[in-house]
Amino acid sequence: MSRSVPQTNYAAVSGAGYDSCWTPRHAYLILQPYIPADAVVWECAAGAGWLAQWIREFGNEVIESDVREDFLSGWEPDHWDILITNVPFSLKYKFIQRAYELGKPWAFLVPYSTTYANTAKKIRDSFGANFEELRPNKRINFAMPGSGFRNNGAQMTTEWLCHQLLPRQIIDVDLPNPLPEHRLIKPPKRTKQTHDGILAWIQKANPQTHEDIANLVEYAMKKGIANDQPDIPEDTVFQSESVAIQSSLLSLWEGQDL
Repeated sequence: MSRSVPQTNYAAVSGAGYDSCWTPRHAYLILQPYIPADAVVWECAAGAGWLAQWIREFGNEVIESDVREDFLSGWEPDHWDILITNVPFSLKYKFIQRAYELGKPWAFLVPYSTTYANTAKKIRDSFGANFEELRPNKRINFAMPGSGFRNNGAQMTTEWLCHQLLPRQIIDVDLPNPLPEHRLIKPPKRTKQTHDGILAWIQKANPQTHEDIANLVEYAMKKGIANDQPDIPEDTVFQSESVAIQSSLLSLWEGQDL
């Protein structure tokens, strides 16, 4: 099958990170036939939740987590069957390494060149495994950071790199057309988190004990601080204001690599 790709490359808005590209529905449609209907899927780099949404459309239970909070730090859900995610491209080798270590089937959306990279080959060979490739015949139209779906394709050709999922080592497939309505969607504008904004969020939580601090930091790392300030989790109880504890929490928060 020929692998036709657009001749024009489109970049995201200047300064935006390419690790934050939304996964359109048609990218999952080519993988879906190989996912058992009763499989519990762990979407381990869920981001805005687009890929998880498409997986749930077909009846699978999905557990969502994100890169910094869980997957690369060693956490995993109590029960899951398959890893599926659009891998942050800058972390693709770390994801492949971790996926092999977990020992279950996985499917990662990665640049097509990944399978030819020496780093990927060394990781694969160290586990005595083979790559499985689900290769679309054209570029996937990701939503690029800051520009949404207004472009015609990704910066590079991509594929689903799999383990213990496909019936053959290489499968070429026709990529369906994207949904027209996706081209009207633009990602939300984000502003840089400020010291005052973080402090206001901590004061709203009003932590009293060190356990409160641990709960709040854990919650903050998972959810981030939204522009409109996220709600405090209902199961976290704060009794009275403590400026010293809030100051300590602020220091902890500002030291996190989010």
